[in-house]
Amino acid sequence: MARSRAVLIFARTPEAEARAKDLRVSRAAPLFEAVIGLWIGAAQRAGAVPIIACSPSDRGRFAAIVPTASPEWIDQGHGNFGERLSGAVSEGFGRGYGAVVVTGIDTPPPESLDRVFSPLESGAADAVIAPATDGGINLIALTADATELLATIRARQGDAARRCHDFFGERLCVLPASGDLDRAADLARALRDRSWALLHPLIEGVLVIARHPHFAPAASDRHVSSMASRAPPFAA
Repeated sequence: MARSRAVLIFARTPEAEARAKDLRVSRAAPLFEAVIGLWIGAAQRAGAVPIIACSPSDRGRFAAIVPTASPEWIDQGHGNFGERLSGAVSEGFGRGYGAVVVTGIDTPPPESLDRVFSPLESGAADAVIAPATDGGINLIALTADATELLATIRARQGDAARRCHDFFGERLCVLPASGDLDRAADLARALRDRSWALLHPLIEGVLVIARHPHFAPAASDRHVSSMASRAPPFAA
């Protein structure tokens, strides 16, 4: 018998996320930590099991962020982005979950994940997406692993939402679009985005640094290993 709900957070560490986006780690990492906390809380309120898909060496970092959450773990493995994403989602379904929400750590959860899971559980849809305002997607919820689609997704793919429409057709449920943080320029837009409201104080702190005329990320902040865990392209 299939288990019910899971929320799979496919991510790199908050520090790696900040560096990849040329943000000051000391200010931006706490923002991404807070996003992780919001997703864990949203999963628990929806009766879903949180799963963190990351590099094995990063588990300790994530465990320290959510010490009482007891998430499940999936190793991202090797290969390109789409291969690692598809592999993680396939493993999630292999554990017996009937519906899996997949997201990253640079976009907050919707107000209620029940609204995401319900179309899947009622049979009204095979997939649910929350589009990003740049054409990507901030989450995708599935009842099967959709390897044919997920394995071909690239990082920061601007037509991800359209590709989901093409793949699922009328069996796709589309939620309202919201913003994500791909680069420093997105910080100001996030301050006008209701979905980011709980995080506005942290965003303002990052924005002050990003706008400083003498700001330039340190070389150590800019470097991210090519093997680092990455957040989804639809939310990266």
